[in-house]
Amino acid sequence: MKPIKVSEANLPKIQALLDAANGRATEHVLTAAWAIPEITMFFESELGKLLPNKKLFEGARAAYRSGQALPNAYKFSRLVTYIEFGRIATGWYITTLEARHEYRQAFKPRLTLTAEQDAAAIAKFKSYSYNVVDNVK
Repeated sequence: MKPIKVSEANLPKIQALLDAANGRATEHVLTAAWAIPEITMFFESELGKLLPNKKLFEGARAAYRSGQALPNAYKFSRLVTYIEFGRIATGWYITTLEARHEYRQAFKPRLTLTAEQDAAAIAKFKSYSYNVVDNVK
């Protein structure tokens, strides 16, 4: 799949991809393209909490899957929408959008950092004033 930029102008293309991936399924899948920019705004805010400046955002990857956790009594698989995003200098791009058969398990949105981003996040954390206490009783 060719990466597609997440933007208002590309919402019709994203909707077409969602429709093609999900087929006729409407339960547990992502059906509205307008939700995609909201998902990327969540990832953007998470990067903002971790990294000191936006220049370091480039290279991050993120994964999102629709659907909530199901009770143990639910024994059949369900169709969910799985999306992977990549962050470049101009914004977020969809790199993978597909339907998957999943069972009960839940899926938390995942953010993957580069080694440089990881080091910057650790440095930002260490710049705050904190104390390490041994043997707290």
